[in-house]
Amino acid sequence: NEVNVEIVERNEYMPLWFTLSCANLSNSNALQMANYFYETNLFVASEPDFMEKRMQQCANDLLFENQWGLKNVNQNDAIYNYDINYCEASAITNGREDIIVAVFDEGVDLNHPDITNIHHFSFDTENGISPSEMYGSHGTACAGIIGANTNNNIGIAGIAPNSPIMSISNKFEATPGAVSTLSRGIVVATNNGASVISNSWKMSTYSNLIEDAIETATTRGRGGKGCVVVFASGNNNEPYVSFPGSLSSVISVGAISPCGERKNPLSCDGENW
Repeated sequence: NEVNVEIVERNEYMPLWFTLSCANLSNSNALQMANYFYETNLFVASEPDFMEKRMQQCANDLLFENQWGLKNVNQNDAIYNYDINYCEASAITNGREDIIVAVFDEGVDLNHPDITNIHHFSFDTENGISPSEMYGSHGTACAGIIGANTNNNIGIAGIAPNSPIMSISNKFEATPGAVSTLSRGIVVATNNGASVISNSWKMSTYSNLIEDAIETATTRGRGGKGCVVVFASGNNNEPYVSFPGSLSSVISVGAISPCGERKNPLSCDGENW
């Protein structure tokens, strides 16, 4: 009565706890009133009931809470909700068995414990044979973002774990015939049923051969509907979109920071390289 607050309830399960309400007529706001009651020394504890946005646990994967791009709840001082609405999207779809995603990269670890939906076909463009090879870790990381097994209590949550991952490998080295091997990878993925071809790489110069390979994918893939072809826009804070991401027939993907900025040396995540 002295400070004009109202007793809302006594906790049914913890009867020593009471909930108080600070209406417009109370002497101070909830934070100040909690401090006031505690300083009377009449109570063991007194705290404001902060209304926090709780982590929506739509995936139990060990590292899910670190995946701010999927579910951004201010991890590391990020800005809430700069994400891909993963929880809402996964309630609609987690991919489909007949939508195959080809990851054209350094090769995917075909025995990775958290990437279990591997397509039966894989291909190495360097040697022109199946299965694919492993020339580095980048391809596995990309494949995990796309299709890591979800709700298995390990690793990360993939965006579309129900869609098989097709591994297409290349060394991405400046060697004779390198452009030919790159074009081969795109067409091989197309001819073997890929619906989406993910390419986290770029070229420093334009190539008619690569554009022709991409046109083959975007016009003949998926039974004539055309593959969805995705390329990286480029690295190093370049002020332009690199080839082949610059082609109108592909989807070019850049990066943002956890604060919703275009990735740059001054973005909030401190990744200034």
